Amino acid sequence: MRGLEYIHVDVFSPSPYSGNSLAAFLDSAALNTKQMKRITQETRHFESIFLEPCSEPNTVRARVFDFV
Repeated sequence: MRGLEYIHVDVFSPSPYSGNSLAAFLDSAALNTKQMKRITQETRHFESIFLEPCSEPNTVRARVFDFV
């Protein structure tokens, strides 16, 4: 598997290091559902979001997975 870039963000809080941890993958077009679930488990964040560009301008498909 190729390397994946993601950003780590805190959500549901205006203060750094006090919200829920979230891994955001900005281009997940090459991943399938099984890979997304496994990556979420591997990162050990509460949740991960996988974004995929759409053909419509300024629009993305978003899939969210919980760590279970």
